[in-house]
Amino acid sequence: MLGLPLLAVVLSLLPHTGRAKTVHGSFDSALAWHSRGQHIFTFLFHGEQAVLRVRISNVAAAVGKDAALYLYQDEEWLKMHGNMEEYSCPERLSLAQISIPLNQTEYNYTLPQILSPVAWYAIYVDRYTCLMSYEDPRTDEITFQVTLLNPDAAGNPFDHFGADESGLHEFFFLLVLVYFVAACIYIQALWQTIKKGGPMHTVLKVLSNALLLQVVSALANYLHFSW
Repeated sequence: MLGLPLLAVVLSLLPHTGRAKTVHGSFDSALAWHSRGQHIFTFLFHGEQAVLRVRISNVAAAVGKDAALYLYQDEEWLKMHGNMEEYSCPERLSLAQISIPLNQTEYNYTLPQILSPVAWYAIYVDRYTCLMSYEDPRTDEITFQVTLLNPDAAGNPFDHFGADESGLHEFFFLLVLVYFVAACIYIQALWQTIKKGGPMHTVLKVLSNALLLQVVSALANYLHFSW
């Protein structure tokens, strides 16, 4: 039995989503004012049909706040954040390559053709973001779902993976398949060897547990990239 310590190690191997293919949350005017824009996502887009799909829950509140998403390419984003004191809030917003007004329930935006993979950063902004002091009389919550899609092999915008994750789904599938085939071939002989005991008994148990952790990690990553 592996026990709780081993379970903790397994949980630590589960993948953590840093650049999610689908982002859920709430737009926060106070946070947007404090940070001069609420960061929503960072994603590596590529190709001719990269799509950004936005859904919001409270259109009336968003329209009342002049809510919008501002998108920056990597170069402009780093330039802006490297010299924050040199830019006023309106000047920072003017550096955005794309602005998307949040005035409808669902919005599909096709990004311009991207010849090589480029990181895009999106922030939420509304009419209160650039005020000298924060003042928002409206307290209505605006929840959102942002789906990020790159073109697949056929050129259709169905691929949830950023360019930095391209091919990882297939890699982990093959890795899990290799582990499964190896287990079918060697598991019985390994189990019989462990049952016999002997001087290598402890070493075999440790190596078997380590291999099991590798299998769990590969399976967890495969499931993560399948969602």
